[in-house]
Amino acid sequence: MDKKVPFTKMQKIIEVLIAAVFLGIVIFLIVRWSNIPIRIASHFGLTGKPNIWSNKISLIFLPIVYLFIYILLTAVSFFPSVWNLPVKLTEENCEIIYIETRNMICFIKLIILIAFSWITISSALQRPLGVLFMPAFLIVMFGGITLTIVRIMQKSKVKK
Repeated sequence: MDKKVPFTKMQKIIEVLIAAVFLGIVIFLIVRWSNIPIRIASHFGLTGKPNIWSNKISLIFLPIVYLFIYILLTAVSFFPSVWNLPVKLTEENCEIIYIETRNMICFIKLIILIAFSWITISSALQRPLGVLFMPAFLIVMFGGITLTIVRIMQKSKVKK
């Protein structure tokens, strides 16, 4: 049932937003590079305060890691047969489940990018992440995943 389902308008908007934020963080690093101290925070504790320091070259790795995550998640979004879904896939519900799951993948890519961007900017500007960073990230990430699972289960019942 690997039915081709086109990207929705919302998914396209999120993908454009992802590209804009990614480009923005790359431009930020290029423009600010000479002003970034040689030694920057490269790890933050649970309270959001830096606890390990590295050379500013390490700032380049977060966008590279994000790009790898983006490519991997995007590739997975094109192969619904590998998804572990909470409901049985049928001809009647497969399109809506594919759309909801791809919505979640787009959302995850955006949230990870925002988190990586915040970490990059905080490191470059020598600022702590903030005590609410990790709880907010986890709540938003797992909240989005939970919401998707609930929506998939509700919509699969409606289609039966």
